[in-house]
Amino acid sequence: MLFEFHYDPESDWYEARVSLGKHIIGYLHGYANRGWNPQVNNIWVHEQHRRKGIGSFMMSKIGDYFGQAPLPGTPIEDNEAAKGFWKNYTEATSGRFRKRERPPE
Repeated sequence: MLFEFHYDPESDWYEARVSLGKHIIGYLHGYANRGWNPQVNNIWVHEQHRRKGIGSFMMSKIGDYFGQAPLPGTPIEDNEAAKGFWKNYTEATSGRFRKRERPPE
């Protein structure tokens, strides 16, 4: 698996991707708000690869880069998978997730 991260300070826009071969299996993007309260506008993990730590890995890398964990910048009421992810992710402060240095296998 390959992790890619790009941040454009001019537009304050960032994106991250996790690829398996030529296929993107995880993606997120958002605004950094100049490093103050970064937000995630969209996060996606291919259905076959969900519940394997890929979303959490991407979020941890964004948090490492900006020095704080980003929060959702878009309402997620109609997306059950996203609601479950954000519920688990925001509970991460209790130590349920561990940071990873590379994408999960």
